[in-house]
Amino acid sequence: MADTRGNLQDEFLNQIRKEKLPVSIHVINGYQFNHLKVISFDNYVILVEDDGGVQRLIY
Repeated sequence: MADTRGNLQDEFLNQIRKEKLPVSIHVINGYQFNHLKVISFDNYVILVEDDGGVQRLIY
């Protein structure tokens, strides 16, 4: 039987993407990205864009 529940991470990121909410992302090396908008994502990466229109792929 298939699991029909949504993935919490996907639901969270999708809502942020739809509402174009600014987010901060902290990566494992301690660096922090601020004021980003989520453009797209999958299970392994997040594509974000900063206020200047520069896109970054975070994995």
